[in-house]
Amino acid sequence: MHHSTAVREMIPLVSPLAPENSAALFIFSSLTCMFSCAKPSEEGDFLVLFERGNLSEWARLFRGTTTVIHTGGEDLCTGRLAPIFTNGSYLAAAHRSPQALEQGKPHVWELQHMIWRECAADPSLRAIYQDALDELARTLGLAIRPVIMRRLETADVFRWLLDVSDEYLDLLRQEAPIALIIFAHWCASVRQIEWMWWMEGLSSRLMTQLYSVLDPKYRDWLLWPQEIINGSHNS
Repeated sequence: MHHSTAVREMIPLVSPLAPENSAALFIFSSLTCMFSCAKPSEEGDFLVLFERGNLSEWARLFRGTTTVIHTGGEDLCTGRLAPIFTNGSYLAAAHRSPQALEQGKPHVWELQHMIWRECAADPSLRAIYQDALDELARTLGLAIRPVIMRRLETADVFRWLLDVSDEYLDLLRQEAPIALIIFAHWCASVRQIEWMWWMEGLSSRLMTQLYSVLDPKYRDWLLWPQEIINGSHNS
C-alpha cells in the first residue's frame, strides 16, 4: 500500500526528468527494483520476465535506472550519492577487465559455436547475439568462480541486463531459442546474488519460465545453468 502511494507521488516527477531530482529518483528507482523483485507477481508467487508481451516491471526498472543516471550526470557522481557511484566505477572496471572476459569464455564456448552455426546465414542476427554473449562472458567471469574474493553485488550481475541491446530483448520477447538459452546462462549468475533476501529464488523462478517456453529439443542447453542454480552459491 505504501509503495503504491509512493509510485503515484513520483510519477509526475519522472517525466520530464530534471537533474535536480536525479539523486532522489535514483534512490527511489533502486528501492523500487528491490520491491519489484521481492513481491509476488499478480499471477501468484511467480516472477516472470515478460508480462503480456512486455518486459516485466522489475526488468524495465533496472534498465530505467540508466536513464536516471544519464540525466543526473556529474551531479550524481559528486553529490550525496558519490560513494555509491565510486563503488559502481570500481565494479564497472572489474567487469571490463580482460581477466573477466577470459574467465568467462569457457562458460560460453559451446554457446559461441552454436551461434556461429545457427546464424551462419544471417550476420546481423549473429552480431546481436554475439554482443549479448560477450557481455554474458564478462558477467559469468566474475560470478562463477571457484573462490569468490568478495561478495557479489547487484551491479556485478545486473549490468548485463542494462547493457544488452533492445534488439536482443526483442528476440527474447519473441521467445527465440538462442535468446532464451543466453538468458538461462545469465540466470546462473543471478543465483550468486541470492544472499540478498529480496533476490532469493529469482533464478529458479526465471528458469521455470524458460523451461515452459523453450522448445524441448533445446532443453539440454539449460543443464549447466540449472546445475549452478541447484547447487551452492559458490558453484
